[in-house]
Amino acid sequence: MLNDIQEKYNEQTFVQNPTISETRYLYGLFNDSLKLRTEYRLSKTITDSVIMYKYISETDLSRSLKIGYNLNSKILSFDIGSQYEVDKLKVLSDSEGNSFDCYKMKNPIVDGIEPILFNENYGILALTGALNPSAFFISKKDNVSFVRQIEEILYH
Repeated sequence: MLNDIQEKYNEQTFVQNPTISETRYLYGLFNDSLKLRTEYRLSKTITDSVIMYKYISETDLSRSLKIGYNLNSKILSFDIGSQYEVDKLKVLSDSEGNSFDCYKMKNPIVDGIEPILFNENYGILALTGALNPSAFFISKKDNVSFVRQIEEILYH
């Protein structure tokens, strides 16, 4: 009996945070021309209070991106320090039933990236900015019509 108790308390308790991996296709909008840029591997790690999203480029690791989403405050945080909060709820829905909210910078800057379309389950759908090209992270490779729908909402 003592051996059973000792073994029970000597065991290392290791709780692994669930990690989900999905594919996203990055489309970029340059001079009104839409182009498929590259494939990304999206890795989501979920904890009690934060979901970490890592977008890893399949072709160029320097183009990878890391974002945290605080489940309590509903704040998006980029690894470069920028923070975003909800501006408008349910701006767009996709064919898979995801509704995307519009996020804007907490402390806006001239060359900032905003608005961002985001959903806690899906991650980032679109990154836009006045001085930056727009980027769309789409789950289906040849869904150009959905990208055009996003453009219509963001630019009109």
